[in-house]
Amino acid sequence: MEGLQAIRWSGFWASSIAIIVVLTGLALLSSFGAGAVPSGPNPPLGVHLSYLDDPSTAVITWYTASASTSRAEWGRSLGPPYEFHTSGTDYSSPGSSFLHRANLTLLTPGARYYYRVGDAAMSSVFGQASFRAAPPKGAADTFTFAAAGDWGNTAQTLTTSNEVAKRNPNLVLPLGDLYYSHTEPGVQGTYDKWQIFAQSAFLQSAAGNHEVDESGSDNTPTGIHCAYSNLPGNERTYAFTWGNTYFVTMDWGGSTTNKSDGVDGTPQACTGLAGSAAIRGWVDGKLAAANANPTIRWIVVYHHFPCYDMRSDLSFPLLCTTDGGSEQIEDILTNRHVDLVLAGHDHSYGRTYPVAFKTVAQTGNAYNTPGAPIYVIIGTGGLSGGVPTCRTDAWVAACRGAKGFGWFQVSPTTIRYEFKDNTDGVVDSFTLTKSPAAGFVVSTDPSAAHAQPGETASTTASVIGASSEPVSLTVSGCPLAATCSAAPSTGNPPFTSAVSVATGSFTPEANYRVTVTASNTSASVATPFDVTVATRITRTYQRGDTGPFSETDDATIDSGTPTTNLGGQTSLHVDASCAGATGRICRILIKFPSFLGTSDGQVPRGARILSATLQMRISNPGPTQDIIQLLDSWDEATVTWNTFTTPGLPRTADPVFTFAPTPAGSFSINVTFIAQKWADGDPNNGVFLTSTNGDGVDYDSSEATVANRPKLTVLFEKPIAPSRDLRFWPFSSDSVWNLPIGASAVYVPAGIAQATSRGMTTDPDVLILDPGAPITPVYLNSDAWTGRSRCDPQGGVLFEAPIPAGFVVPGAAAGSTPNHAVAILDADGETLFQGQPYTHCTADGPVTMWWFQSTEDLDGSGVDGGHGGSKLSSIGGTIRLGELVPGGVIRHAMKVSLDGLANLYFNASTGGFRWPAKVADFCASTCYGGTNPALRMGALLALPASLDLDAMGLETEPAKIFARGLQNYGAYVVDNAGWSVYGLDVEFSPTGNVEDEFASTWGFTMTPDSKDVPWARDMDRIFGALSVVDNWDISKWQTVSASGGTLGAGLGAPRSAWAPALGETPSPVPFDFALSTSSSSGFVPVHGGSVSTSVTAQRTFGPSHTVQYSCTGLPSGGTCTFTPPSGNPTSTANVVLATSSSTPPGTYTVSVQATDGTITRSSGFTLTVGDPRLAYDMETLTGSGLEKDLSGHGNEGTITGTTIVAGKVGLARHFNAGDRITAPGIQVPAVDFTVAGWFRWTTNPSPYYSGIHGGSGSWELRVMADGRFGATFYQSTTVW
Repeated sequence: MEGLQAIRWSGFWASSIAIIVVLTGLALLSSFGAGAVPSGPNPPLGVHLSYLDDPSTAVITWYTASASTSRAEWGRSLGPPYEFHTSGTDYSSPGSSFLHRANLTLLTPGARYYYRVGDAAMSSVFGQASFRAAPPKGAADTFTFAAAGDWGNTAQTLTTSNEVAKRNPNLVLPLGDLYYSHTEPGVQGTYDKWQIFAQSAFLQSAAGNHEVDESGSDNTPTGIHCAYSNLPGNERTYAFTWGNTYFVTMDWGGSTTNKSDGVDGTPQACTGLAGSAAIRGWVDGKLAAANANPTIRWIVVYHHFPCYDMRSDLSFPLLCTTDGGSEQIEDILTNRHVDLVLAGHDHSYGRTYPVAFKTVAQTGNAYNTPGAPIYVIIGTGGLSGGVPTCRTDAWVAACRGAKGFGWFQVSPTTIRYEFKDNTDGVVDSFTLTKSPAAGFVVSTDPSAAHAQPGETASTTASVIGASSEPVSLTVSGCPLAATCSAAPSTGNPPFTSAVSVATGSFTPEANYRVTVTASNTSASVATPFDVTVATRITRTYQRGDTGPFSETDDATIDSGTPTTNLGGQTSLHVDASCAGATGRICRILIKFPSFLGTSDGQVPRGARILSATLQMRISNPGPTQDIIQLLDSWDEATVTWNTFTTPGLPRTADPVFTFAPTPAGSFSINVTFIAQKWADGDPNNGVFLTSTNGDGVDYDSSEATVANRPKLTVLFEKPIAPSRDLRFWPFSSDSVWNLPIGASAVYVPAGIAQATSRGMTTDPDVLILDPGAPITPVYLNSDAWTGRSRCDPQGGVLFEAPIPAGFVVPGAAAGSTPNHAVAILDADGETLFQGQPYTHCTADGPVTMWWFQSTEDLDGSGVDGGHGGSKLSSIGGTIRLGELVPGGVIRHAMKVSLDGLANLYFNASTGGFRWPAKVADFCASTCYGGTNPALRMGALLALPASLDLDAMGLETEPAKIFARGLQNYGAYVVDNAGWSVYGLDVEFSPTGNVEDEFASTWGFTMTPDSKDVPWARDMDRIFGALSVVDNWDISKWQTVSASGGTLGAGLGAPRSAWAPALGETPSPVPFDFALSTSSSSGFVPVHGGSVSTSVTAQRTFGPSHTVQYSCTGLPSGGTCTFTPPSGNPTSTANVVLATSSSTPPGTYTVSVQATDGTITRSSGFTLTVGDPRLAYDMETLTGSGLEKDLSGHGNEGTITGTTIVAGKVGLARHFNAGDRITAPGIQVPAVDFTVAGWFRWTTNPSPYYSGIHGGSGSWELRVMADGRFGATFYQSTTVW
């Protein structure tokens, strides 16, 4: 799944820890946290991530104890090895510490990455760790962040950091006063404790009044702060965008009253323009731009000094008028629609209601579009304590002493907040919902879910805002073999809908980004719902259970026998007064060293741990104990109290939780959080149980009776390798459509003539990618570009393919002849039918095309296709739904059409085209008139790497997305527009079309008539700046393809990462077909005869299988013969149903069947076998020369004259005058009867000829003189 991975916790406030009570009095041990562990002789320390406002980049900073080289390695899958690596930058801090910085580039926004850092040889490393890259700017992804200020190198800092890390945030915002140290060891100590964030979060700190260039042991020089931070801009006052949220932080300097210190965000080296006026101007400009950006939903300001202070014993008049000071910031925060203002400085916790200039907008703890900021003071990271004296003003919502952090979950509609006290848990919370200023917005909660194949993942979609008409909800990006729905599917905002993703048993295990779109006739917004489909597996490990990976190691370490190994004992002891001796301490270590691995029966690295339970048998219960993750390695046979550097105290993480081991008997401890850390890459050295209580606890060890030994039970999902759904991101990673531009690309200015006829046009590519749709025939139509309709078949079936019923693609008319290149995914989930022009004029009408080819597969290189001007792909390069929207990212080369007469070059030697195009237009010699030899059909166009996109003056957000795609991937010329316009290939599919999505999302059309509108002006700027990548041909592509991701188009390092590995192609839909016969009944006049019909097996779903034909229900002596005997639907066979002389007369229901061995389909056929009193075939004689009565009733006839001739069927007899066959008298058994015969008159009878007559002259069949056939009856009768 591209984009943000699922938040690990199962619910928003859920935790993997089942038992959380007060920690015991065990002293906090020196620790690098529960993240990846530094190792080696000179390991990276204080490792942290920072975000420079570029979602494709992350910065890692660390220090080492001595001089070292630096290297970073990273990739989408567990390593080593990893996809990417880079050498770091090694530099000295102002205090001559050894610092290192590495830029991780080519990140896919929102994707999860694994990494490690170390020296050049990786002999000393930190890692592996992991993080999620920032989402695309403007994206509607739900994310989380934590915030707290006033840290320092304290035990509380360690505890708060570990508690934050348990929630796995995307961002951590330290709110100033970070170190309280004038020297670097203190700074390093804080970063050592923050290193736990390097496992998941970007650290984006604000500067406080103790990050200043002033004397004092608790003031950290700004140069030291910046050297360690590596933040955006000047690192003190800066802004960044995370998805749809804009963050701004300011450095107000060291004084609560001085307006001349602090710096604005002018991008200088760790400084800016000084003073409050400069800061005000900078902040106001940034917030004004954020207000004008339609992709920004939320604004969060975080800094150090409070504006509203909830404590009455403190006064901070610098920023607001709350304490009588002059206005510095509140007017900007209010007028620029800031949602949250976070601060520290007070070593306590406080919060306001939404408030503006002391006037409360709303009270309670659920706010809906309050129109005023909420101010939160969270000075609780490391130095807080005591009980503050709190104000009683109406705007005070919360005020208390606390140690902990603020936790925020941000969705497109709602911010959910909690303050989590390290000891007391959640002590304050609120929800902030905000309707857009105009229109509506949609979000999902939860934003991610997991399901096993065959289960349903569910979420609630909330639509808020306003609409004058009902808003519809659609769900796209549904996993393979799954059904997606929203109920209700329409409503008037605000409303909610239950969104379900019902997977099937054949749904591949993968990460899927499902999109929920809310739209009316004029607007459209979307939000993701990330669904992971994975099978849950349970494994149990207990020494002696015969499992190959159940080894269990455990031991007691005893301060009373500090050099004695106790690993072989049958019991384990935790006691602060071991053996009754005061001060004698016993602690235990337990590990399952083999449960992680790649073999069947092990839990793989990278697995998602749903639950992990350590089961122990207690023989002697007692009071509370702490469970801690061990970082040091140890051996059961040798470990003692003195094994560790600090005797009895192995290097550990903070206590994960405290539990009460009572009563006696089997007892389970939830170790899910720790097991997840092991699966994520921490060394699996087990857990450490300790207590400060003198009433000890005894457990059975792994040497005890098997049933009572420690047992680990793990429920997990296997890791899912990064991949992509090929329906939405097709073709191999080295496909020309997926390759980014390389650093050595040679750019030749294209010189594209400015379009004059329209502001912009599109060339819709018809994409039909549902292999489970009904199989539909596609007929030949040759109207092409004549202006005729294209609607009706003009020839036979070109091919059959899965096409959804009712998907209408209009035909042509005079002045409107769309190209409508099509890509249809066949039922096998791989083969692509491509061609043009695709037409389906009415929902119940035929589907037609002129030409097609089927040489490409969805997972192939994807070059060939249905664009007639180049024969390039109909689906590769197409701008897809969800790409030109807020937060959209284009991760592939695109396709454009240009006016050939003004732009495309032709000469005889090149034919007017270049690779990868296969052809040029048939009119190229006359309809191409360009003068640039590089600009031919198939040319790769791109914005040069040297071009500063921000300096282009682009006026619209979608143009900026388009421009970034053109700089990173470029666009191929695939067709001649035929008039003075720019053409862009966009998706038109049963799911929707990009033109409509664009108009409803941005509020203006993608194809304006006018040239004087912002979008059209942007297109002129972009197309005018394009160059041709001139060193790009098949030989260069072969070199790039062999590089495995290290080269891009035009050679050199790629501007972006190659596309992820191929996902599974859509699984073929099970084959099915329908069976029918050309006639539903047949009559055999007399046994021994036969009847023929045709049978058609019509493929309805899935790839065709061979079917065998057969019949059941035949009468005695009957047979059926098929020619051919089998077929591959859609196919037709002839069937002969034959009777024999023994076949009884009657009516029979025959079942004509076909089967592929798995499914059988049938068609009923009614066979009637007659029982006439007399039947002559005119050729079969008895032994005595009489005409044989085939009915079996013995009415043989006497032949007078006649001659044998060829007949209609078999032989016949020719009758001349007087010739006859005379039959005996026949008794008709009933009043109803039938007489039939074949006649062919060779002369005109005169006056008539009685061909057949009944006995005693009762009736006759005759031919009249004028040739008409007649019947004469001499007795009363009824003719049927």
